[in-house]
Amino acid sequence: MSDEADNPGGRRAGSCLLRMLLVAGGGLLGLAIGYLGGVFLGCYVLMPESNLCGFVAVFITAPFGLLVGVACGAWIAIGASDD
Repeated sequence: MSDEADNPGGRRAGSCLLRMLLVAGGGLLGLAIGYLGGVFLGCYVLMPESNLCGFVAVFITAPFGLLVGVACGAWIAIGASDD
């Protein structure tokens, strides 16, 4: 019996996992960069004397970084699946 009979998707299963990891990794990297950028922006540039400066990072830049990271990860994943 051949391997294709055991795994009808062939190499698709590994390719699908790779795409999911690329998208998730891009999202996590974007989230981290967005959060750290927001902490710097909020706490050192916009309102250094306030104790609420982390709200910029939590509510604005981190979610935006997550969305951009997922979009970039998906873009890379689409390019990787064209092999």
